[in-house]
Amino acid sequence: QQFTYVHAIDPGFASQNILTVPIEGNNEVFANEVSRINGVENISKMSDDFGIRGSGAIQVFKDKPTNQQGVQCEYYFADAPTIPVHGLKIMSGSNFPNDKAAVREQYILINEKAAGVLGFKNASSAIGETVWLNDSTSVEVRGVIKNFYDKGAARNINTLIFRSKTGAFHYMNILENAGTKDDIVQKI
Repeated sequence: QQFTYVHAIDPGFASQNILTVPIEGNNEVFANEVSRINGVENISKMSDDFGIRGSGAIQVFKDKPTNQQGVQCEYYFADAPTIPVHGLKIMSGSNFPNDKAAVREQYILINEKAAGVLGFKNASSAIGETVWLNDSTSVEVRGVIKNFYDKGAARNINTLIFRSKTGAFHYMNILENAGTKDDIVQKI
């Protein structure tokens, strides 16, 4: 019964009609070619895919670190299209800018749980605030996303952040129109 229950829970992210392709290095030419294939709706890039594990964990500090303890947050590197491709919901604020990922990190998106654990009164109070990653990199909270089970419904929802940085992506997620998967795979 437990397995049936866990299997029935909505993880909070879309995985239907998404093809995942490993990528490395400068892949803009490949991404542009894939985006022209008939049946491709959108393309996103991530450091790891949802479902098994994240990309890592990092200490996040609400104020410039001195002797205080940061909050351990799991993270993924992701670009702006990751939010719509996976059907994630922004509760407050906005997504990453639509231009290419930055060479130097400027913004993060955090989940509702991270906003609470970091001490923000609510999602909207986190927007525009500066936080510190590993006590050395300051970034602005650009958006708060609805909590979801990034590693599947059998695991807890943890404090989670999305980071965006050029060169940190290892997977391309291709959102395709239903029924076009075989054609897209053949053309890739």
